[in-house]
Amino acid sequence: MESIQAYQQAIHIQPKFVEVHNSLGNALREQGRLEKSIQAYQQAIHIQPGHSNAYSTLGIILKEQGRLEESIQACQQAIHIQPDHAEAHKNLGIILLLRGNLLQG
Repeated sequence: MESIQAYQQAIHIQPKFVEVHNSLGNALREQGRLEKSIQAYQQAIHIQPGHSNAYSTLGIILKEQGRLEESIQACQQAIHIQPDHAEAHKNLGIILLLRGNLLQG
């Protein structure tokens, strides 16, 4: 909880610090506050559209919520930005397998 407050305070001081938004998303995710976590990642992406880690982690959370199509799109965007993003490739493969697409997964 303290880390969330610290991240929120940092955002208040420097609203466009993309890494703080990303870290806030991570902290919120750890507490199971997925909707707030999604908002933090989306804000990071809004500030820096080329932030592949924010897209990749957003994809994980969307998968956890059963929002598989959105999750696939987020992972694909992470890969588009950073083709060697191993975590995004792994996440995309898992999501495709969950959808029954064994060949692509």
